[in-house]
Amino acid sequence: MTDQRIRVGVAGAGAIGTLHAQAVAQSADAELAAICDTDQRRAIALATRYSVAAFPTLDELLARKPLDVLTVATPDDQHVEITLRALQAGIDVFCEKPLATDLLSAQRMVQVAAEQGRQLAVNYNRRYGFAYQQAWSWLQAGRIGRPFHLGLSVTDRRPDRAAERDATFMLSSLLTHHFDLIRWLGGEIVQVQSKLDRMAGSTIIDRALFSLRLAGDLTATITAFYRDRQPRTQESMEILGSEGRIQVEDVTREARLVDVTGDRIEIGHPDPFHAGDAFYATITSHLHDFMRRRARGEPAPVTGRDGVRGLMIVAAAIQSHNSLQPVEVPS
Repeated sequence: MTDQRIRVGVAGAGAIGTLHAQAVAQSADAELAAICDTDQRRAIALATRYSVAAFPTLDELLARKPLDVLTVATPDDQHVEITLRALQAGIDVFCEKPLATDLLSAQRMVQVAAEQGRQLAVNYNRRYGFAYQQAWSWLQAGRIGRPFHLGLSVTDRRPDRAAERDATFMLSSLLTHHFDLIRWLGGEIVQVQSKLDRMAGSTIIDRALFSLRLAGDLTATITAFYRDRQPRTQESMEILGSEGRIQVEDVTREARLVDVTGDRIEIGHPDPFHAGDAFYATITSHLHDFMRRRARGEPAPVTGRDGVRGLMIVAAAIQSHNSLQPVEVPS
């Protein structure tokens, strides 16, 4: 543990990179050192806001500014090169999901982090939503007895046309969040059966159904859809147990604990003055936890291995759809 704040750079000055920079600037454990983006106008605008330097490339940043951590908020297809460059320079990395657009590249990122003795974290920020945190707390306390099923429903706005280059964009970019969420709450996913579909005229998967088997004899289901004009992801979850059930009303809203009779209901409400109540503030909460642990020499709360596991489940889901059979997820 040290009293010295860690030096953090941010790669990417778009909407999510702006959230990263704000979170670092607000952290008691970190100092924002620099912003990097190939769009210099955007990089300078964000850097000026926090009185730090702006750089057009990561190499220029590393040559001028020593860092302890780099956060990566660039487009998905740029994650691998930037992350590997930082790890090989001896810098820990907090990377937006997905780690990579393919499983082999994500595995390479984890391998290099291990070889360099560096931390690699991935931003599965659903774990930091109030309602899911409340559900996790109730599960840990045994409030619904033995859990046996998790059901999750997800809708999101249709992605921009750039996503049409990848027909399975929904799985890698959106649903890795929810595969991770089920792993965190219920245990490891060991088998996947999936049905992927396109609506009329669509070039990408825009509706999907997953039946999952978890270690410990739990089961889970996910239904997912794209729909137009939706401002952000909306989702709900129900966890069934031998003594009751937990109902999650969206990521940051209330959670309900209902006993087995259905007559006793306990409601967990978020604190309206807490920063974690806003949907995108879950990213801030995750970054603050990561930086707090990093400053104390502790491991990342959500690691690159979690990111690889998410992409392994995606690969199994695609294989299951193609084969019309359940597929085991490699251990």
